[in-house]
Amino acid sequence: MGKSKLSRRITGHVILIITIFNVLIIGAVILFNLRFSYKESEVRALNLMDAISGKLMNMKKAVEIAAINNVTEIEKNLDSPEKVFDALEYELRQNKHYLGCAVAFEPDYFATQGRWFEAYVRFTDSTHVERKQIGSAQHDYLNMAWYQKGLTMEREQGILSDPYYDEAGGKRLLCTYTLPIFDRQDRKVGVFGIDLNISWFENSIIQEEKKIKELEFLGRDPSALDAKGNTIFVQILDSRGKKIAGSETIDDETMQTILKSDSIRYEKMTMNGLTYFISAKRMKATGWTLIVAQHKYFVLLHGYILGAAILLIMT
Repeated sequence: MGKSKLSRRITGHVILIITIFNVLIIGAVILFNLRFSYKESEVRALNLMDAISGKLMNMKKAVEIAAINNVTEIEKNLDSPEKVFDALEYELRQNKHYLGCAVAFEPDYFATQGRWFEAYVRFTDSTHVERKQIGSAQHDYLNMAWYQKGLTMEREQGILSDPYYDEAGGKRLLCTYTLPIFDRQDRKVGVFGIDLNISWFENSIIQEEKKIKELEFLGRDPSALDAKGNTIFVQILDSRGKKIAGSETIDDETMQTILKSDSIRYEKMTMNGLTYFISAKRMKATGWTLIVAQHKYFVLLHGYILGAAILLIMT
């Protein structure tokens, strides 16, 4: 009997030690995988921001090159309003992805046109171009940010405006790339502007988000992780903190936290009652802020799945 009790005690101790050892191993593996998921999502956010900001910078660079070439031609045709319109229409037809383009002049540049003269051209359909003089006391471009900022630039230097609704010209929400124009005496006499469709930014976000979601473990229904249907989302904010692109609404408190810093590498935040890991950076070329938000369950997804698989195998 004594040997039997001793044997059972030894067996019990061995089982306990093995159990404790297994629990420690499982815990270490799960913690490692959760940590791996955390780092993986951080890299995912950085890659996503790099992809979108890279697309934005490439677009801006392409517009810069085209604008510099456009200005050279326009500066050769400053003799009359008609020649300005001709030059603008020619450049628009060569760059059909523009919504429109314009030259806005300093006060009384053309004596026959009065204080305001802003020559504007745009496509009314795929082939027809509309010409308008849109400068006036009601559309006083001289006091508008895009014009004033454009005049501060040097030759062959431009700036991309924050999005705004253009009542006078494009009749839609757009942003404008502007740079100064010079006369034959090398004096700044106005600003050349190219209107761009901001839907391009939204399409870029959708394309990059789709690539990420296609990699999710949950297949074609990633929204199962998040009650609001967002496992990961991206936003672009302008220099004033207003949304340019992205579907989700960021609450004011979280917005202010993000805008206080030029860069947030990876921080846990509560937004609209849900927990997200936020990455953000301000793009120097535009002053806009790019944000990537990943729901906490999405961040830890791989760790949860692998941990569960290990538990099943060991039980």
